[in-house]
Amino acid sequence: MGVRLIGLLGIVFLYACSGAYEIRNSGSVDDRWAGKWQGLMLIENSLQPPKSVALEIDFTSTHIRAFYTDETEKVYRKQVNKLKIEGDAIRFQVAYETRRGLRAVLAFSGKRQGRSLMFELWGSEGGRTLRGKWEARQTEFRADPAAAKSISPPGGR
Repeated sequence: MGVRLIGLLGIVFLYACSGAYEIRNSGSVDDRWAGKWQGLMLIENSLQPPKSVALEIDFTSTHIRAFYTDETEKVYRKQVNKLKIEGDAIRFQVAYETRRGLRAVLAFSGKRQGRSLMFELWGSEGGRTLRGKWEARQTEFRADPAAAKSISPPGGR
């Protein structure tokens, strides 16, 4: 009986600590977060060039969800875990399998400055520790979930 109870508690704990995570849209989160944020991510001590990654933040009437895309690793709209938005700060985690079959787990912590986001990231890929930076610009703004509009940078670039 005791072994079954411990096993059951272990399973419940695993489900509680894993899986996609969204936050309630209480109306207190600034809707200027909504949209697509895209830019170059640089991993420290890596021979690989910076890669383009994106974060899409969707607001519904009840929830806020975020999705991570890394085309280099063939990761498309992977829902992030442990999403937290407070004022101009954002944190989240994402776990995925790389194109080489390695398990990657990354944690991001960023600060919004207008239409730019500056992130620090850390995590692991196949047992190797990673640290890096990611600078993203808001390329789409979706304050109204029914309509998405593109944002052109100043000067039309």
